[in-house]
Amino acid sequence: MSINFYTDLPAFHHLTDITNPSNFAPVPLDWCVVITDIKDSTKAIEAGRYKDINLLTASTIVSILNITQAIEVPFVFGGDGATILIPSEILCVVKASLVSTKKLSETVFNFDLRVGIIPVETIIKEFPILVGKLAISPFYTQAILRGGGISYAEKLIKQKETAPLYQLSNENVSIPADYTGLECRWQDIKSPKDETLSIIIQAMTDQPDRVYREAIDHITQICGGEECLRPVSTDRLHLSFNSRQLEREAKVFKGNSWQKFIYLCFIWLVNLLGFILMKFKVRNQDLDWGKYPNLVVTTTDYQKFDDSLRMVIACTIQERIKIEEYLQLQYQQKKLYFGIHISDRALMTCLVFERNGRQVHFIDGADGGYALAAKQLKSQIKSSR
Repeated sequence: MSINFYTDLPAFHHLTDITNPSNFAPVPLDWCVVITDIKDSTKAIEAGRYKDINLLTASTIVSILNITQAIEVPFVFGGDGATILIPSEILCVVKASLVSTKKLSETVFNFDLRVGIIPVETIIKEFPILVGKLAISPFYTQAILRGGGISYAEKLIKQKETAPLYQLSNENVSIPADYTGLECRWQDIKSPKDETLSIIIQAMTDQPDRVYREAIDHITQICGGEECLRPVSTDRLHLSFNSRQLEREAKVFKGNSWQKFIYLCFIWLVNLLGFILMKFKVRNQDLDWGKYPNLVVTTTDYQKFDDSLRMVIACTIQERIKIEEYLQLQYQQKKLYFGIHISDRALMTCLVFERNGRQVHFIDGADGGYALAAKQLKSQIKSSR
């Protein structure tokens, strides 16, 4: 059955396997592509609100995952936007839930959340959408999307001529969205090295798999191996007790009502309990809390692909200079476009459905991350035409 298409897809285990076409399958015709993004996100970044943007993007994903439940669906977190693929059987309820999130974005966070939904059947008339599964841990598999269809869908949603056909408006029917599992409770994470580097790479040749494979291998080698790339380490994980930071999650669940204060107190107490459990390595029937930070680290989505290679990695200044030199050379040789953003820390937004099981921790570079890297990449593409 097409509804179990992604559930039944076998997973591969190495990022370079994204360059093997045999690891991918076409999305069923009766599915739809959901694309969300925050309009004018650059202004919000300049105002220091990039974490708010990350949180709202994660909200769109979790609201859909709480609808699909047992149906596994592919999704990719992109910092200021997300891509989710869904079977048409749940389309109506997904639309209604996303309208609710649009209203939350506008009334509580003062952001314009753009939501577009396009049938796969429409997209593949121009470009295919191929899906693979990268096994990150026993508790999380990362969707990998290729073929050009996702990039084409983004154009349809953003172009003035086609946007009205696919964008949701606040006039659509809404139902309360379910954000269960969404958490924003960790401090910004200082880089295990000197810097946290957000990278987006898009091949421009007729041999994209070779370009991506070489880029992955070269960046990994420069940084000292795959484990050295991780922008999150257990010794840099610290729960937050900052009310302004914790308030973001409270606003998602309680808006600006008086109940927000009660929810904020609840989060603070939960974090205090979590701090005690992890510090003293308490073990109960369900979880060894001393090992929980390791679980968090191994379920981060710091490498992904959705028609572009996206990475948030830790690097030294010298390693970053070598990466920039390599990418600049590849750009000059007309092999790829790229965008880079440099920070000293990462942001982490979490979806935790089972404390000792199913969870994913979305990673982005602080102060602009993927959003500003994408801006540089788009500038390169524009100047090349």
